[in-house]
Formats: sequence, structure tokens, C-alpha cells
Amino acid sequence: GGGTATINFASGFTSTTGLTLNGNAVNTNDTKLALTTGATAQKGSIFWSQPVGVQSFTTDFTFQITNPQADGMTFTIQNVGKTALGGGYSGLGYSGIGKSVAIKFDLYNNSGEGTDSTGVFVNGATPTVPALDMTSSGVSLHSGDPMLAHVTYDGTTLIMNLSDQVTHKAYTLSKAINIPQMVGASTAYVGFTGGTGGLSSTQKLLNWTYTTPLQNPATSAPTFSPAGGNYSTTQNVTLTDSTAGAVIYYTTDGSTPTTSSTVYSSPIAVGSGTTTIKAIAVASGSTASAVVSATYVIGAATAAPTFNPAGGSYSTAQNVTLSDSTS
Repeated sequence: GGGTATINFASGFTSTTGLTLNGNAVNTNDTKLALTTGATAQKGSIFWSQPVGVQSFTTDFTFQITNPQADGMTFTIQNVGKTALGGGYSGLGYSGIGKSVAIKFDLYNNSGEGTDSTGVFVNGATPTVPALDMTSSGVSLHSGDPMLAHVTYDGTTLIMNLSDQVTHKAYTLSKAINIPQMVGASTAYVGFTGGTGGLSSTQKLLNWTYTTPLQNPATSAPTFSPAGGNYSTTQNVTLTDSTAGAVIYYTTDGSTPTTSSTVYSSPIAVGSGTTTIKAIAVASGSTASAVVSATYVIGAATAAPTFNPAGGSYSTAQNVTLSDSTS
């Protein structure tokens, strides 16, 4: 589907423009970004520097963990800020970051999660257990292979498909979750965290894209011709709309129009008295327009005044009376 690419490092990280690197995270000058660099007791995070929409999204990133001993990394959505960084070791650079949702990629068995686990964690919980063991899928975080994570969120379910780019083994995680509720807003900071402990690893991001769906624009509001006002004769009111393909719905009884109201197809004749036309427009793929209204007051024309005496030539001064037959 079409969308807006909010973050686009599809061809790697030749530049870190737009990113904030924290802790031990570093641009390694090889078009890859490192969360940890092979030393023990490290922790790092990398976040896009501006909040992005998290009501629904697709994100793809490839990571590679070399010398894979400990501890792991996460993809994190959070509303603490672009410099957020949690605890190392089993905390994976994530633990302690509030207002957050994280998917972990964990290669060390701290609390029974095994040496090849994933899972979804919220509000900075230590990302150990409960966890999902990926071993039976053939996906191994210890392979040293590039791993592609394809993550989608439709507003209800978070789905992560992880595939080894060498063996093509894959594992899928699915989790029902309300991300905006967890992070406290419809936008948040997105990025990655990583940590090492008594054992180490080099954890690098190779590429990353993040897209949000296109929001449907509202249909433009209809316009009235002639405009509302006072008229002496019946008016034929034409409704037009500048959005291509828009259907106009209207009422003349004062009620608010809906898509169940009369469809406008030809000029509306407005006769004597007061008439209010209310209208909306709806185009395919767009949301309904605002409700607009115009009021027409139609009355008989006032009679022209009469002169008495009538105009003419007179020999003496005349007192001219003006009268009118309209009360």
C-alpha cells in the first residue's frame, strides 16, 4: 500500500542526519551503525530525533550481530525522548525506559529465556521473561548472519517477521497491543537499543525504513450559487464541489445532512418564504467535508411608488404626493 516514508535508510547509514546516537552507539563509517562495539558492559541507543506516527506503521530493518555472546538488542517505541537509554546487561539498553513498547532480540540466557529469544516488553520492564524461544524455527541470533525484521502494526496487532538473510529461516511474532495507549500519544520516538554485559558482541544496524499510511484527506466543502440572501423571486440554487468525483448530499428541513440524505443532481428551486439548505460532500477515498449551509429569504417585490399628480407640465406649483400599495 501507499504510505509516507518517514525514515529512509534503505541503502544504509551513509549519513546519520536525523538520528540521535546515545551511550556507546557509534557511526562505524561502514554505512552501518553500531549499538555495541564488542566491548563488555556497553549500552547504546539510536533514535530518530523527531516523534513519528505510531497509530499504524510498517518498519523494516536489517541487523547483524557478530561475536554473538551477549546480551542483545531491541526495536523500541517510546515517549521519554530522543536521548532515552536504559540499563545494560540483561536490560539490553532498554530496561527503565518508561512509556514504551519494545521487541527484543536476545542472545543470552539470563532468566530462563534461552539463548535465542524474542518478545514484546512495555514501560521499561527488564526484557528477559516472559519470552518466545525461536530455536525451533531455525532462526539463530548466534549465526552472525544479517537478519531482516519486517514489523507491521495496524492499530491492533503488532507483527514481527524475522528472517535470516543467508539461510532464509524465519520466525513470526504476533502481539495484540494498543501502542498509542502504552506510549501516551499518537506519536513517539522510534529506534533501537542494545547492551552487553560480562560477555560482549558487536550489534550493528545495516539499514532501516519506517513508513506510516497515507491519511485520507477531507473532501472540500460544497459551494452555493447564488449565495444565501434575500431575493424577490424564486432562485435555482446550484451546488458545486472542487474535489473531483465528490457526491453532494443536502437537506432543506434544517437537519444535518448525512450520506443518507438527498443526493444533489440538479439545481434546487427555492420558493417563497425562508429556506435553509445544508450540504456535505464525500469523495471516494476521502473523509466527508464539513457541513455548510445557506439561507434564502424569498419575498414578493415591493410595488413601485406612484406619483400624484403624474409628471407633466403645469401652470401652477404642484404638491406631489408619493404613495405605495405595499403595506
